[in-house]
Amino acid sequence: MGKQVLVDLSHPFGRGNPLWPSNGDFHIDRVQHMPMHYRLLQTFNDFHMHNSTHADSPSHVIPESPYTHELPLENYYGEAVCLDIPKKHWELITVADIENAAARVEGGG
Repeated sequence: MGKQVLVDLSHPFGRGNPLWPSNGDFHIDRVQHMPMHYRLLQTFNDFHMHNSTHADSPSHVIPESPYTHELPLENYYGEAVCLDIPKKHWELITVADIENAAARVEGGG
């Protein structure tokens, strides 16, 4: 097996994040900022739990199942192939899109 490389696919956390259409935007209110003396910054953050890159735990939909912090880290990474499937904002990726992209990978193109 060759060298493994981890690629960070996460989006930054803050204003302008990708949002589920029905979710409200991310709001940050600066509460206190004292950089000269204590290097202190306090903020109030208001955001929907499905904001930006995230992983739902099984407990989100299945009672009595594990929470995110109870899942092994290995559940969050593995072998992958990156497919180039250009789409417009919120345009669906179809089975045919994936099959066409996969054929290019299998064919070495």
